[in-house]
Amino acid sequence: MADNKTTLTLNGRKYQRKSPRTYTHVVVGALDLARNLAHANGNSWVDQERKNYQYEVRMAAGTDGFYAEFKITGAKKADYMAKSNAIVAGRTEAQYIADERAQMLANIDADVKAGRYQLMVLGWSQSQQNALKMADQKAKYSIGVRVYQVGDVVTQPEPNKAK
Repeated sequence: MADNKTTLTLNGRKYQRKSPRTYTHVVVGALDLARNLAHANGNSWVDQERKNYQYEVRMAAGTDGFYAEFKITGAKKADYMAKSNAIVAGRTEAQYIADERAQMLANIDADVKAGRYQLMVLGWSQSQQNALKMADQKAKYSIGVRVYQVGDVVTQPEPNKAK
């Protein structure tokens, strides 16, 4: 079976997909920068990081139930303990959480610099109905989500640009 070449030109960038399948629609959108920044600067994830820190402290001390449940002893237990010690590394819980927040923000900054918050192809579909379903799913985590026909030349404003 011959490969079908499908294209979409979005804001001057050409996206191509070569496949034996025939795609008719493309889902386009961008990662939601405001949502990701609000998440990183918010506190919804802090409780989980608190639990993660407490787990690593128990693992470093060799007291977590994991060791008994899986009968881990000797060198393997020492290896797990060393890895957890490196994660905790004398940090308090507050320092650990602050470091995790800083890492999240650094990752977002790196993604911005790499252009990952620009419009991009989120998926290809063989039918408009499936493309619309995909767009509904992608809209939970992306913005500016639209469905276009393959071959379209589209100019769409970048949703993450300052207005």
